[in-house]
Amino acid sequence: MLSTFRFDLGGKVMNLSVFAVTSDGTMKFIFHPEVRANAQRSVRWVKTFLARFDLSSLGWLRIDFGREYKDGRGRRYRKYRGVYGRCWYPSEDQPTVRMSCQVPGPFPCDIVTRKKPVYQSDDGTWPSEARGIPGPVMVDRRSGRRWKRVYGKTIVHDLDEAIVWIVAHEAFHWLRHTRQVPGRNTEVEADAYADRQLAAFRAQPPPPAPVSCPFPVTWKQSQFDFGTPQAHTPAPQRAFL
Repeated sequence: MLSTFRFDLGGKVMNLSVFAVTSDGTMKFIFHPEVRANAQRSVRWVKTFLARFDLSSLGWLRIDFGREYKDGRGRRYRKYRGVYGRCWYPSEDQPTVRMSCQVPGPFPCDIVTRKKPVYQSDDGTWPSEARGIPGPVMVDRRSGRRWKRVYGKTIVHDLDEAIVWIVAHEAFHWLRHTRQVPGRNTEVEADAYADRQLAAFRAQPPPPAPVSCPFPVTWKQSQFDFGTPQAHTPAPQRAFL
């Protein structure tokens, strides 16, 4: 179904009329129309990917381009860029998990990923790879353990790849929370899970190219008119004398 509500609250513009909501059992997909039109390959991947799991705890998945704002002149803009998302766990008011994924781009886009930290050894020495890691040394005040944070970079080349990566990342939090996948529910493991799913998506063969017609064809609009059928009025017969 299509929502038909529009809100303007404190400069924040929310236009829900552009979102199509479809149900899959007990969960809902809320996709921006540009996502449905321009990212059909990743939309199919998302539905196939989620179908592998128990969806009873998942309320809805939203994919759009982020919230719009208005400046003093009434011009619309988006505050954030790139790829980001959120995952809400069940609460007293909302008994299901909800995932919201935003892909404003532009693309290609670099995603800063978190990697497994490098820890200092018990004897006070550091592994060799720690020398090339910039940034401060972190210290656990309770245990005194010291480590360095490690970051990587994943490049998503287009809207399809961005959707696959961020949906997989947020889905990992839900799947680990419901114990449907192994591991620890951390950002490091969520990023790694998303990287693996993106690699698998890239390895899939691309959809076949549309077959081009070797000769020009002119289509009549009536051939694709799926509206209310019009009554057919027969052409008048011409009398031959």
